[in-house]
Amino acid sequence: AAAKAKAEAEAEAEAAAKAKAKAEAEEAAKARREADIKRARAEEKERKRAKAEEDAKIAAKAKSEADEAAQRKADGEAKRKASQEEAERARAEKVRVEAERQQRRAKSGGGGRGGGGGGG
Repeated sequence: AAAKAKAEAEAEAEAAAKAKAKAEAEEAAKARREADIKRARAEEKERKRAKAEEDAKIAAKAKSEADEAAQRKADGEAKRKASQEEAERARAEKVRVEAERQQRRAKSGGGGRGGGGGGG
């Protein structure tokens, strides 16, 4: 009877140990799962942060490129306008000089085109 009681006690102890081990394993698995979830969340957060940073960099680059292009365009416009104005001035000068020359020619009696008397 004593042996039987001892065997039962041992079996109970073994069952208790098994149950305890099972509970511990479940606890550990739960902790692992939670840690995995936390890590996944952290990784996702980091990915999003990195993507946002990358997007910001790209946007900044695009903006600076757009600004540069706008600046180049403005410079080009200004240059073109300036050269246009320069051309206008040159044309006006040419016309003025030509008019003066014709006036002088008219005053002095014009080169061989018969006309007005005596020069000065």
